[in-house]
Amino acid sequence: MMELIFENIEHAFAHKSLKELKQSRFLFKVIFKSWVIALAKPLINMALFLHIPIKWAVKPTVYKYFCGGENIHEALNVVQKLSSFGVKTVLDFAAEETTSQQQAEKTFKQVMEIIQLASENKSIAFAVFKPSALCRVSILNKVSKNQILSTFEQKEYDTFVSYVDYLCQAAFKNNLPILIDAEYASMQNAIDQVLWEMMLKYNQQKAIVFNTLQMYRKDRLAYLKNLYKKASEHNIYIGVKFVRGAYLEQERLWAKEGNYPSPVHETKQATDNDFNEALAFCMEHLDVFSLFCGSHNEESCMLLVRRMNEKNVSKNDERIYFSQLYGMSDHISFNLAFEGYNVAKYVPFGPVNITIPYLLRRADENKSIGGQVNRELKLIEQTIKQKKK
Repeated sequence: MMELIFENIEHAFAHKSLKELKQSRFLFKVIFKSWVIALAKPLINMALFLHIPIKWAVKPTVYKYFCGGENIHEALNVVQKLSSFGVKTVLDFAAEETTSQQQAEKTFKQVMEIIQLASENKSIAFAVFKPSALCRVSILNKVSKNQILSTFEQKEYDTFVSYVDYLCQAAFKNNLPILIDAEYASMQNAIDQVLWEMMLKYNQQKAIVFNTLQMYRKDRLAYLKNLYKKASEHNIYIGVKFVRGAYLEQERLWAKEGNYPSPVHETKQATDNDFNEALAFCMEHLDVFSLFCGSHNEESCMLLVRRMNEKNVSKNDERIYFSQLYGMSDHISFNLAFEGYNVAKYVPFGPVNITIPYLLRRADENKSIGGQVNRELKLIEQTIKQKKK
């Protein structure tokens, strides 16, 4: 039965040796404990601030397991290994929020290099970038609130829009879909506006530009439906990456401190409902949408599989991709790939000091999927026992 495909440990962990599985078991038992994350974050941030060397401890453990390497050439080894098991890659330069135009320019050039590389390597299925790595948060916040920018800020914002345009144009020329990550609700309006303009320019034949919708936000389902309406009026295609959301605790805290309604759902169930309804809505309008299901949730992935079956949509239809983070939910990724579905692992790369904040954010983000992590841990332990026989 289709419901049981995620149980197949033979396919899920065929790419890992016994030694690697034991390392997986150790990391899963340790790093996804809330108290470990809570304790590690301030200590690691302090070490980075004080320039205390921690690379020796991080690189052979957490970094090695969840990252592709310190540079694009190291990451290509991971791309090749995943490809041999039918899994494609989203190469993600793990730069977080920029603090300078020089830093933003460096990130821009790195993403452009990924796009050029992907034109020669079909195992790289998508390019991706984080808007706040190309423009300071304070400026994106101001634009989102329709506040007046200073001359210097306006110049920086114009540069950001140019960066986005150049990246989307390069992706278009190379026929490579490009994912744009979501941000805090306070700056998302600015990003949505820019990406709508990019979709009008580059999504006329197919979905190249993909916006990301964090479905823990109360307004995103309505936004999706309005996006469909606008796309139909302008006769363009829409690319959407769906995630549950990365900044839950921070959004609630800011809402409480600012005395305004929280933009995120009160319960996980409400988020799950919106996520699954969004998938169903896109499947009803596949003539317009291409969707990228960024989920570690088995139920949501299986829902999409069922919808595809019901509508006789080919397993390898290029409009539908499943994705999980490198090092996580392998029982979902590799089993779906074995069954013939499009799967792309999110593989972050970059120098250790740049990548650590990214990893901390991911750890924070995934505290809420403890049940899923425990389930994967159980499957890892089963595989270890089987390989020992």
